Amino acid sequence: MQSFRNLTFSSLAGVALCCLALQGLLAQGAGSPTAPAADVLPNWAFIWDPDVKVPTPDDKPNSLPGSGARSR
Repeated sequence: MQSFRNLTFSSLAGVALCCLALQGLLAQGAGSPTAPAADVLPNWAFIWDPDVKVPTPDDKPNSLPGSGARSR
């Protein structure tokens, strides 16, 4: 019975120490600024052309030439 108590106490003490260590690690990272998502994404994967003109949205259905399917 004594060994079970020792094991339980040791386990609880270990969990408490792990929680304190994790809390310290999280507190260190809390003050550091995070990079915006645009800085993390690879530029080669997202080609961006500043000269592209985006049409204004309208309510007409879209279709491709030669296709009977339409989307909204």
